[in-house]
Amino acid sequence: MQLRSGRRRVTPPAPAPRGGMPQARPRRSHADPEDWLSGLPDELRLEVLARLGCAREAARTSVLSSRWRGLWTELRDLNFDGANHNSLDAALAMVCPELDRLRLRGRRAAARISLLLRAADLLAPAELQVWLEYDCYDCSLIEMPLFKRATSIDLFIGRYNIRLPPAGDFDKLEQLALAGGYCSVNPSDFLPRCPRLRKLEMMHSLNYLKVNTLAVDSKSLEELRWEIRQTQTHWQLEAVHIVAPELRKFTLTAFEGSPFPVSLSAPKLEEFCILFNCTHSRIGPGETWLLTNLQLEMAKGSSSKHGQGQLPRFHECVLSLCIGAHKVRCIYLLRGLQTVTSI
Repeated sequence: MQLRSGRRRVTPPAPAPRGGMPQARPRRSHADPEDWLSGLPDELRLEVLARLGCAREAARTSVLSSRWRGLWTELRDLNFDGANHNSLDAALAMVCPELDRLRLRGRRAAARISLLLRAADLLAPAELQVWLEYDCYDCSLIEMPLFKRATSIDLFIGRYNIRLPPAGDFDKLEQLALAGGYCSVNPSDFLPRCPRLRKLEMMHSLNYLKVNTLAVDSKSLEELRWEIRQTQTHWQLEAVHIVAPELRKFTLTAFEGSPFPVSLSAPKLEEFCILFNCTHSRIGPGETWLLTNLQLEMAKGSSSKHGQGQLPRFHECVLSLCIGAHKVRCIYLLRGLQTVTSI
């Protein structure tokens, strides 16, 4: 069999006839550069590299022999976890484009993150997962490429603002997750540029988004998970408007701030959940207790007809209240009980 290196695969010795003495296997010479693993076809050796689960470990096999050198660059699923700046830049420059999946994890400064995303865009991955923490917080904007071939993007960049490209659409994008706590991308800006988006997960902070009203208008969206963090500044959310005729699952989680109305037009809705975290709501006699969160869940929607802007009928509706003790008030209460007991 002819191999990639040009040499022929060595055929193992035939077994000895029945009843005869087995032939001794020739001892492998240290000077022989070939081994049985290196003699496998490229497709099988790529399977071996894929099982390592780490691009850095796969690249280290290049020192084994000439047949392994650079073979890892042909992998279609690459995972870079914690690689330093220079080695990661060099590795990405060696990889063949049109990856099935690319995963990047580590810590970077803002300028480095933008460069890294551009390098990832050149590799044209079908699925992209980027989880990066800030190396030094400098309030810089992260430029997000279009990723024209991507059908799924999971982008978590801690404490950085993300800026969309000025023009162009995410034509093939079907799943998108934007998180990091300081995401300033307004859904009203990017949803019209995602004609095939079916699943969306967002995490927003109004202090960076700087709007009082949020709106989602999508003809293709089927699942929406939305986390909104309000602050005690003047950027308080006043309303949320959602128009999604294909929406089936909707989850909204709100942290801090004042309550706000939610307008929802989704005739095919099957699962519905709204969670408000009420960290400052004191209830009960003497305001001893805190209402920490309020959750409304509705599921198993029927196919009954209803008007525009109304919720479908649901078979199950659950309202949950989570109440905890207010620490300061409870201390005063316990002290009072101790005084009464001593008397």
